[in-house]
Amino acid sequence: YMEMDFNEMTPPEGAMNKDIDIQKTGKTETVAGYSCDQFVLKQEGKEFEFWATKGLGKFMQMQMNARQQSPALKKLEKELTEKGYFPLKMVQRDASGKEEMLMQAVSVEKKSLSSELFVIPEGYQKMEMPTRSY
Repeated sequence: YMEMDFNEMTPPEGAMNKDIDIQKTGKTETVAGYSCDQFVLKQEGKEFEFWATKGLGKFMQMQMNARQQSPALKKLEKELTEKGYFPLKMVQRDASGKEEMLMQAVSVEKKSLSSELFVIPEGYQKMEMPTRSY
């Protein structure tokens, strides 16, 4: 098994300073039974439309290597997390406005999970990640 601290995973220096525009539009839509606010992110000829709600917990884009994660999406993740939002719908459009991709939650089930689900099984050994020096 391996342990990772997502708070320490950051993109390369300067990546967050790219020309990335994130706007909360004021529009709302119901997705999977939750009232969502619309956010639009524009970068390099692409537009990402996010519909996000409050009260579902912290949003984290699950990437094994944060240095490979899109700086635009990393910035959006930070913005949503700081404001307490969790995205339930995303639409990606090309420069002409044509939809390229749609991801949408169709249902949300709130429930408690047993702490046993998060216990490392017997016999597993911790894998230490080597640090790179340049």
